[in-house]
Amino acid sequence: MRWGRRAFVILGLALAACQPPVLSITPAPPTIAVQLLSTEATAPLATELAAAYQAENTALRFAFRLTTTTYTNLLNTVGGADAAAARFGISHHWPEDSPLWAAPIALDQIAVVVHPENPVTNLSLADVQAIYQGRIVNWAAVGGEEGTITVVSREPDSATRRGFQKTALGDRRITLNARLATSSAAVLQIVQEDRWAIGYVSLGLLSGDVRPLGINGIEPRLDQPGDYPLQAPIFVVGADDPQGAYRAFFAWMQSSSGQAVIARRYQPLAE
Repeated sequence: MRWGRRAFVILGLALAACQPPVLSITPAPPTIAVQLLSTEATAPLATELAAAYQAENTALRFAFRLTTTTYTNLLNTVGGADAAAARFGISHHWPEDSPLWAAPIALDQIAVVVHPENPVTNLSLADVQAIYQGRIVNWAAVGGEEGTITVVSREPDSATRRGFQKTALGDRRITLNARLATSSAAVLQIVQEDRWAIGYVSLGLLSGDVRPLGINGIEPRLDQPGDYPLQAPIFVVGADDPQGAYRAFFAWMQSSSGQAVIARRYQPLAE
């Protein structure tokens, strides 16, 4: 009798040991969807910001979708009435008289670039204006070698071109003889392959295959204190004040964490 009771206890413990473990289910993090438009020059920055934001905010799932488009289409889409379209974007240039919402996140420097073998290292802003207007057509006129200047410009619907136009030329028109490039990569390739070419790109997209010129004796560099003459702010823009996930993301861009990411390519906002 004593043995039977003991067997019953042992059997009961054995059955308890065979029970499957209780699984604890961790709830999935909430999904935050953000859709942005970007011009070609600022698309790499937007992608890097989204990746850094997700890495810092592991408690949420950041569903980020970026569409690269032209400046005019970004302007029309952000200001349009289509609720399904992206209502916020990132761009270099934004009209000062625009009724739409805009907030700065960085300061870009538009680098004027030449072939690495070009002996010219500096131009005055007046030289840049004269070259892009077609009034100076030979490198010898600005202290270089004898050679016809190949003027390279972005297409009229480029935000980088609009920034260059505003800071370098004002109301002056770019020469009709300029060779148009449809992307910053195309500008870099043309200048890299043409010893007599001159072009311009965002400092954040500058490659080692070309050489940036000093303008008025100041080179475009991330550590410059702000004296370089061809500067263009980068904005996040929208149809109205951002709310919810957009507001949190844009506020993070202006925080120390977001500005640290921006500083890899551009000048961060002044503290």
